[in-house]
Amino acid sequence: MPHHIQLRKPETVDLSPFTRHDGDHPTTQSGRLTAAHALVEALHTLGFVKIKGHGLTNQEVQEAFSWTKRLFDLPTTEKMKAPHPPGNMPHRGYSGLGQEKVYSPDDVQSLGDDTKAAQELRKVMDFKESYEIGSEHDDQQQNIWLPDDVLPQFRTYMTSLYERLDKVVVMILEAISLGLGLDAEAHATLVQLHSSHHCQLRLLHYPAFGKEKLQTVFARLPAHTDWG
Repeated sequence: MPHHIQLRKPETVDLSPFTRHDGDHPTTQSGRLTAAHALVEALHTLGFVKIKGHGLTNQEVQEAFSWTKRLFDLPTTEKMKAPHPPGNMPHRGYSGLGQEKVYSPDDVQSLGDDTKAAQELRKVMDFKESYEIGSEHDDQQQNIWLPDDVLPQFRTYMTSLYERLDKVVVMILEAISLGLGLDAEAHATLVQLHSSHHCQLRLLHYPAFGKEKLQTVFARLPAHTDWG
């Protein structure tokens, strides 16, 4: 008999109390506590959560997708003017279709010999392309940008978007801290774990292809364990 797994729908938590300007108002403070507890509970029980009220408008989200589409609509020769270097570091710039190979330890073990398994799994094309962006102030991984004449203002916009999203990260950490009931010292420690200089904004594109390719050598970011 086939085994059916019941998947719970992700919780949606409204964090708008954390993005309001009347932060000292008692109603807002109560709303923050309620939202923070809901966020922590969802993370404890599901491990992931959908967030609304994060401070980004629909217009801002659509603008981000519009820039991403303009990037991936460029000819490959143009995108390759900002190529991701060989290896993992720096994890920046453009990676073309099939360049990234992702698989899990379970995949390797299921095929027996580790060396042979890894070689076989690397034949599977992860059919996506990506562009990795970090902080302009990262002293470990420097950004790799397209020449400005290839996609004018792309660097300016994405740098601004990165900084905008970093503020969302800080807000979410604040909510988690409140939901966990951390004291001032523990909260400061949590915040220090996040460095806006060492995060990553990843633009992704999954081109369309027929389902028959899934039965051969194509995949869509299969289950895996991230390096690092």
